[in-house]
Amino acid sequence: KPHVRAVKATISGTVTDNNSNDLPGICISAEATDGSGGGSATSAANGTYSITGLSAGSYIVEFTPGCGSVSQNWVDQWWKNTGNPNDAKTIRLAAGQAVAGIDAAMQPGATISGTVASSTGGDLSGICVTVEPTAGSAAGGFAESGSNGAWSVDGLTTGSYTVEFSTGCGSASTNCFFQAEDGIRDYKVTGV
Repeated sequence: KPHVRAVKATISGTVTDNNSNDLPGICISAEATDGSGGGSATSAANGTYSITGLSAGSYIVEFTPGCGSVSQNWVDQWWKNTGNPNDAKTIRLAAGQAVAGIDAAMQPGATISGTVASSTGGDLSGICVTVEPTAGSAAGGFAESGSNGAWSVDGLTTGSYTVEFSTGCGSASTNCFFQAEDGIRDYKVTGV
């Protein structure tokens, strides 16, 4: 009895910035909606990408910075133009099918940043900074304060965020005290 190999499918498209310029270095992942797998690619210098080797099935596609893009301050998004994976448009693939035109126009994000200092004014390095949205499905972020105490989290959408500071990220002092509700502060981001 001959063995028949399943022919794999492909998803492709182009990633641009909010001004329609080609955007290289964006991570693109296709995730099977049944959790059975997927694939990934990185946008090329001309913004194009191709995810090959996909099995027949239904997929959602996510676009995120971090695969070599010059700026990391892009808001994560799912196809088709949504920041919420629950609102992502499903792409149905048959065996061997090539679906093109799964494009994204990345939007710039907002940034929350600051400096962590001791009560005596000295900069504190190695402090964990966690930024979480107070409501909704927006993505947050994480940073570690540098040698000058500075930290920054970008790629945020408009909304309200809670920022939490904690030790354990390489800080020399494990005996830190953070004012403002045990190290938690609320920030509101407007005008991305």
